[in-house]
Amino acid sequence: MTNLPEREADGSERRVAPRVRTLKRAKILFNNHYSTFDCIVRNISSTGALLAIDEAAHLPKVFDIIIGEEKVERPARLVYR
Repeated sequence: MTNLPEREADGSERRVAPRVRTLKRAKILFNNHYSTFDCIVRNISSTGALLAIDEAAHLPKVFDIIIGEEKVERPARLVYR
């Protein structure tokens, strides 16, 4: 789940919101919460996040995520793999 910006001709990126580096644990939930994956949030912004997950994990296009200790479930969608 990440919003990848368009690259400028000089290689710089245009992001809607600035990213903040982090290493937070998170849980991905899908299949009516019968299926879960643990992951690490590598960076986050108000518009997206970069998740590190096991390469063998097959994520659906839409899922829920709980990040860190906040225990708040948020809807998410896969943008780039």
